[in-house]
Amino acid sequence: MNILFVNYGDFTTNSLNHIAGFANALCAAGHACVVAVPSGKASISVVRDPLFIPATYDEALARPGLFPDARPADIIHAWTPREGVRKFVLGYQRAIKTPARLIIHLEDNERHLIAAYTGKTFDELRTAAPDQTDRWLVDGLPHPLRHESFLRVADGITHIVDRLKEHVPSDVPTQLLPPPVDFNLYHPTAPDAALRAELGLRPEEKVLVFTGSNTFANEPEMRELYLAIALLNQRGTPTRLVRTGFNSPTFLASLAFDYQAFVLDLGFVAKSKLPGLLALADVLVQPGQPGPFNDYRLPSKLPEFLACGKPVVLPPTNIALLMQDSREAVFLKTGTPEDIADTCQRLFADAKLCAALGQHGAAFARRHFDTATNTRALAAFYLSLIHI
Repeated sequence: MNILFVNYGDFTTNSLNHIAGFANALCAAGHACVVAVPSGKASISVVRDPLFIPATYDEALARPGLFPDARPADIIHAWTPREGVRKFVLGYQRAIKTPARLIIHLEDNERHLIAAYTGKTFDELRTAAPDQTDRWLVDGLPHPLRHESFLRVADGITHIVDRLKEHVPSDVPTQLLPPPVDFNLYHPTAPDAALRAELGLRPEEKVLVFTGSNTFANEPEMRELYLAIALLNQRGTPTRLVRTGFNSPTFLASLAFDYQAFVLDLGFVAKSKLPGLLALADVLVQPGQPGPFNDYRLPSKLPEFLACGKPVVLPPTNIALLMQDSREAVFLKTGTPEDIADTCQRLFADAKLCAALGQHGAAFARRHFDTATNTRALAAFYLSLIHI
């Protein structure tokens, strides 16, 4: 099969962690894959050993048959129904003689995202005049009406958690698609004392590592994590948060306290270096609470957190619904800064519990995020749609 993955952003986006894993595995199985991004093709440099062909939207539209056999795609796998992706897919389908089978991947509550971005309710957005909607929205987010039409014309839909099936039209075939994890990269590893010293982490400091960017959508829970680190230090437990990824322009400016003494912000870090950073952590925390944002997603860092064999703290939703509290991970009760700090202090003081959490969490990751298993299921779904 010729498979065209279409992402909403360049190769540095979190979703590319999943797309690249599937595309590489499909290529290794004998299929041909192209991954199209709106711009920033040079960012392919952040992907380790890609087997797929990178392309921009413009390149794919100018030469639809850019696969090794010079034919166009048999399958288009559109990563989310966001407006830029939708426009590209329609353009590509018009450019080829026989339309490809279209699969759309859901990984977020898109309705919540556009409401949070615009400050409008979803109902307000759906009923607004077209000129108003065009002023509010961008190609990186779904259109309140067009994204639903896009889902209705899909031949199939993949979804990262079961709850997202609520947003799938009733007559469209679906496939649960947990993300792939590279267990050659992410696995339990002893912390590197030299790296710890290089980063300036003091011997008495406890360490949390958060390998993820800040966006408008997760800004409130990121603030709760920063406040929890401040609270731990105020309580006399020296703790440092090691951050990687991008920050939204407004996030750091919105913090009304001095966070720099206990946050080490490394910015964008090559993926190959992340396991070494995660190995330094005493605890890994995914902040947040159940609700319309977290119930419908699986934060991309969580499978990697679990695979590294560290004690993981997370809200009792999405992937936690498949876990037992205090076995594979510890569930937050409220997600407040006090709750996060209390949970971290309990884990800091219980090495036996931390070891058991790490062991069971890594086993959970291997059961649910195995690249070969999840890719076989995806390829079978593609074939079932081709043969309809």
